[in-house]
Amino acid sequence: MKFLAVLVISFFLLGCVSTDEIAVEISVFDEFGNPIDAARITFVPLNDNLASNVFISNKEGLINVNIAPGIYNITVTKEGYSSAVLEEYELISEISELDFRLEQLG
Repeated sequence: MKFLAVLVISFFLLGCVSTDEIAVEISVFDEFGNPIDAARITFVPLNDNLASNVFISNKEGLINVNIAPGIYNITVTKEGYSSAVLEEYELISEISELDFRLEQLG
């Protein structure tokens, strides 16, 4: 029983530990302000210690994620639209809001 109590307390404490991640809110719209569903947002860190992250926008053209602080190249793509690239973007503040506008091709 004592072991179980220690295990439960350990899991509770692990859940309370700060991950030092930054909340990132991203919106993806077309040139007319319409949300773009299923746009692919890729974060490629310039620091070798971090892994790349890929997210997909929802039907409102939004994603809300938590990312480790660092410097990233951010690419937004969607078939049938131009791509957007933000190079060497530094995530350092507690909350970052990014807006991307893609132009429909053809």
